[in-house]
Amino acid sequence: MNRRGASRGRVRRWLRDRAGLAALLGLPARDREVLAWQAHRRLARGATGDAEPLYRAILALWPDSAEAATGLGACLQSRGDLAGAEACYSDAIALDPASPFALVDRAEVRLLLGRPLDAGRDLDLAAALPPRLLRRSGLVPRIADLKAIARDRSAGAVVESEG
Repeated sequence: MNRRGASRGRVRRWLRDRAGLAALLGLPARDREVLAWQAHRRLARGATGDAEPLYRAILALWPDSAEAATGLGACLQSRGDLAGAEACYSDAIALDPASPFALVDRAEVRLLLGRPLDAGRDLDLAAALPPRLLRRSGLVPRIADLKAIARDRSAGAVVESEG
């Protein structure tokens, strides 16, 4: 194992061993923001393998982080763990029902899992969010594209069940 991998492994073990202690100590919100920013930067670069342990650490220390649950879902989705990604997005939505990214990402995963009706429901919930929030998120075109795919696949499923 290379030195960098060994170092990452030690950090992960240290975080895992001390997660309960850190939560009890009530680490300041600033630490959470710094970790979240670092994780998001890695995810945006496509370095999901580097982002995933950071999101897991955030969730271990602050289990109420919808953003970290969404980020972890994106990491899992990128490596093909669709069931894990769907669970993370569902956790994020339970923490923040008005999370447009979690709703849209879960809809995409549900389309990939062959569940267009479930995806359509998520997209309807996302589209019903305040317009200003949707515009700021930049998700309006993606919602429209995914809704069209969900409609097409739902219609195909109905035709197959009738045939």
